[in-house]
Amino acid sequence: MLIKEFLTMLVENEESGIYCAIADSENYELPSGCEFDEKKGTLFQGMSNNIPVELLQRRFSKWDMFGNEFIFVCQ
Repeated sequence: MLIKEFLTMLVENEESGIYCAIADSENYELPSGCEFDEKKGTLFQGMSNNIPVELLQRRFSKWDMFGNEFIFVCQ
């Protein structure tokens, strides 16, 4: 499933968004703050309405939750 499709099911109001992270490996480490760090495997961290279009079009193999944050692991 595409990240965009999954978020459409979760987020009623696109403007409000939800806090989420996108990683390229199950061995990700979430950096503190909203900066992304490719060395840690995190491609994006922040509000869902700020995700770059090219990441929204990626398929994910797994999703997880850490507190109030959704984490998507891309294929």
